[in-house]
Amino acid sequence: LKCPPNSSSGSPGATSCVCNAGFYRAPTEGLAKSCTRPPSPPRNATFSTQGTVVALHWLPPIDLGGRQDLTYSVSCEKCPLGMETCELCEAGVSYTPDADGLSEPTVTVGGLDPYCNYTFIIEARSEE
Repeated sequence: LKCPPNSSSGSPGATSCVCNAGFYRAPTEGLAKSCTRPPSPPRNATFSTQGTVVALHWLPPIDLGGRQDLTYSVSCEKCPLGMETCELCEAGVSYTPDADGLSEPTVTVGGLDPYCNYTFIIEARSEE
């Protein structure tokens, strides 16, 4: 049995191949598919503001992990001035086009409170 890339078999007569450490197959993929790894983080995030709206932009990951089905997700933490801890952004915060499943490296976040600091977390993900 010849194993697909990034996988190996435990013995010469094996009938299947397991993914090497740090590599995975999506649940919907068969054992004949190559194993891949998660993408590296998005790079060089920048922002611009207009009132209580923030536009976020970033560059794609350097390493796609061997997949082409890359999407992004964005989450937000609100850090009120003078407070030591941050909290998840409230339901009133809106993401355009959305917070998850983004195909382009950009999102606009609205409904933010003035006089608060915000932290945005941008993640790259493989769809499967």
